[in-house]
Formats: sequence, C-alpha cells, structure tokens
Amino acid sequence: MLLDRIPAHNNLWKRHAIAPEASRECVFCGTDEESSIHLFLHCYVAQLWDKIVRWIGGEFITPPNHLFKLNV
Repeated sequence: MLLDRIPAHNNLWKRHAIAPEASRECVFCGTDEESSIHLFLHCYVAQLWDKIVRWIGGEFITPPNHLFKLNV
C-alpha cells in the first residue's frame, strides 16, 4: 500500500491495463475512485484495518491518508 502497487482500478488505469473509458469506481462500495488508500482506509465495505483492530478488541480511527503524522 505504501508503494501504491496494489492493482486497484486507478493503478490499472494509469498503467493502461484497463480501457481509458472504464470505470475507476470502487467495486465494493461504488462511492469513490478505487485506490489502495480508499480500499484500506476509506471504503466502508473493505476497511481491512478497522476489521482487524475491532477483532482484537481495539478501536481504529481512520486517518485522512497513509502519510499522516502523529503529534506527540
């Protein structure tokens, strides 16, 4: 995810692996462009980190992107 190499629709489109007129909409929720950041952090259907953290009994607060800083 950090290297943005996940084959999400936006990466496939950039690499000309899908047609230019093809939809780049998320296949899970259909509300936003499918990107690695969207899939891992913002897609309400596929939010993997949220599901993992809740499974171990924690709470996940979604950062705005993967480059956020912690102010300590």
